[in-house]
Amino acid sequence: MKVLADEVIDILQRAAELRSDRMQLLAGNVANIDTPGYLPVDLDFQKELRRYLAGSPVVRTDERHLPPPPTDVQPEVFSDPQIQPGLDGNAVSLERQVAKIGENRMLYEATLQALRKKLALLRYAVNEGGA
Repeated sequence: MKVLADEVIDILQRAAELRSDRMQLLAGNVANIDTPGYLPVDLDFQKELRRYLAGSPVVRTDERHLPPPPTDVQPEVFSDPQIQPGLDGNAVSLERQVAKIGENRMLYEATLQALRKKLALLRYAVNEGGA
């Protein structure tokens, strides 16, 4: 049950969930750095968020309006075809994974900050501008 019916909150919540899912995949890649034959996996965040936003049956009255997102979009996990495995078949590059984790962490924090700001605006409105 949704407590707040707000598209921006829904989108930010889904973005945070996708970032969290991606972090788990990237951490799993690092955990399997010594596993022979392991190919690292990732999640295309932008593609998944676009799919999430595009799945609305609601007609928008203005192209600047965001559609309400669907709830059934599941992220696609992929293995990068450009990565060349080593002699043991493992294709995990620690440097590449750490860079992806750092970027994802920064963007996750930015998403949470945007969500906090949106909730603060709602709190301000509910309190009629008072503290």
